[in-house]
Amino acid sequence: NLLGGEQSGHIADVGFDMYLRLVGEAVASYRGEDTTPEPVMRIELPVEAHLPSDYITSERLRLQMYKQIAEIRTSSDIDQIHAELVDRYGEPPTAVADLLSVAHLRNLCRAAGIEEVVTQGKNVRLSPVNLPESRQMRLARLYPGSVVKQAAELVLVPKPEDDALEWATTLVEQVFE
Repeated sequence: NLLGGEQSGHIADVGFDMYLRLVGEAVASYRGEDTTPEPVMRIELPVEAHLPSDYITSERLRLQMYKQIAEIRTSSDIDQIHAELVDRYGEPPTAVADLLSVAHLRNLCRAAGIEEVVTQGKNVRLSPVNLPESRQMRLARLYPGSVVKQAAELVLVPKPEDDALEWATTLVEQVFE
């Protein structure tokens, strides 16, 4: 009885977005659809990826755009959001282009089953990863010094000196797709 009179006041307690998510999950469950949430994706690379306040001056509109970017699942979605940004605010600065590149990397990782791309000391850690031997050989050939830890389901790859975002995207495309 999520929408009935007995529930009045709960929307104020949990917030509108959470309320909509709960209602959506309840409806999907009632229909017999899969309601397991997507795994949490962590991409922590040294990159300036954000929507600057001098590009989108309204905080409300910036938050809306962040939400749209978080919901990106395809290259087509990225193209549509880029076109919307150009149309509404002009050509995006580098930080915004990098934010869209992070969304692209998220899509690649999601397709490969990777949930973490995190800087760890002099390496970048990718996990969970379960690479067959042929992919391990490719990784060792393309990225010397890489370490595969099968038991921990992770890979450590020496991080580059510059442009970690482009490098990580290429790594995932070359080894994990």
